[in-house]
Amino acid sequence: SALPPGSQALQVVPDLSKKVSDVFADLLF
Repeated sequence: SALPPGSQALQVVPDLSKKVSDVFADLLF
């Protein structure tokens, strides 16, 4: 894929942060 690194990061970050928040929710609640 010829996407610039910034565009790729913008796609990865929301998904990653959702996974992280799901893990924290499991740990805390």
